[in-house]
Amino acid sequence: MDGTFRKCMEAAEELAALVLGPYEARPAREDLDVLVSNLVRLGLPLATTVAAVPATERSPLAAGALRDWTYATQAGAADSGDHALWNHARGLARVLGSLADGIREHQPTSVL
Repeated sequence: MDGTFRKCMEAAEELAALVLGPYEARPAREDLDVLVSNLVRLGLPLATTVAAVPATERSPLAAGALRDWTYATQAGAADSGDHALWNHARGLARVLGSLADGIREHQPTSVL
């Protein structure tokens, strides 16, 4: 795993941890779209990395995370309200964590 990818993964996990903080910490409506966009932008390289692993070599965690990522990014939020967008962001954040864990499972620890 090169340094650029590692930084991307760290940034994704930091943002995910922030989003998964207290539920009441929901940002203002105008910030939710940017937040979801950033989660997708940071998660795409992780999803691409997991997708590059042959399906027969993916752990159940990685396979499930990739399936959930595909669904969540294609389906989007249930509606455009603040509550739905915040829940969507939190769902994406959980999947980002699973994608990162799936990558760690597959990568030798010496390259992390």
